[in-house]
Amino acid sequence: MKRLFLAAILAPLLTTALSSQPIPYPPKPIIQDDVIFAEVDDMAVVEAEHFYKQTMNGVRAWYLNSPVHRPHVQPDYDDASFESAGGLCYMEALPDLFHTDEDPIIAGHNLGTKGDSVAVMHYKVHFNSAGTYYLWTRLRSNDEEDNTTQAGINDTWPETAKTLQSPVNKKEWIWKSDNRISRTPWKMGRSTLDIPSPGVHDIQFCMREDGEEFDRFLLTKDENYQPDAIGPEVKLKQGSLWNGSRTHIHGAL
Repeated sequence: MKRLFLAAILAPLLTTALSSQPIPYPPKPIIQDDVIFAEVDDMAVVEAEHFYKQTMNGVRAWYLNSPVHRPHVQPDYDDASFESAGGLCYMEALPDLFHTDEDPIIAGHNLGTKGDSVAVMHYKVHFNSAGTYYLWTRLRSNDEEDNTTQAGINDTWPETAKTLQSPVNKKEWIWKSDNRISRTPWKMGRSTLDIPSPGVHDIQFCMREDGEEFDRFLLTKDENYQPDAIGPEVKLKQGSLWNGSRTHIHGAL
């Protein structure tokens, strides 16, 4: 009985302590800083692992999963699921301590309650025209609490991309363009980003729930477009996704 009593007291304290621990080796980009992705025919497509920098990654960060790389940060409850991911790679927000409804929530650690609060990946995307782009993300949910993320542009975090929602506990990669507007009542809208002008803009994704798995995203002006399988081809405006020996970057990790 004493052991059960002590466990009940110590478990939340231990979880809080673990959630607050700094990450010793935040992941570095696997692409060069000069890589810019291209919007072509009103669509831009980007693999999640092709961020050019990570910020706000002191207590959580996005980690690469691939056939030759598994994250070294624990806890991580999920089995690798790279076989059906684009480029056989995806990113996962770790460590994962928000695993069930019963786990304590620590804002800014295991839950990003606002954009730019924790674990942000940045991507350079060149757009030919301004306007509203519909945002699709390919996410995978493995438990009750890892099925949302957030998107922003140029260090702004619009309400239209505040809670990008995917189905709970589906254990498969799913494209969604849903933005949760409210929980009570449950209300959903489309995920969108407003591109203010032609040129290069910084597209950003902030972790919302740790344990999230993120494969790729696309932005399109076509309201009726819906991606399937791994989605369209990635296109570059500048730079290369190949290393000096002409080996694709995914094979060089």
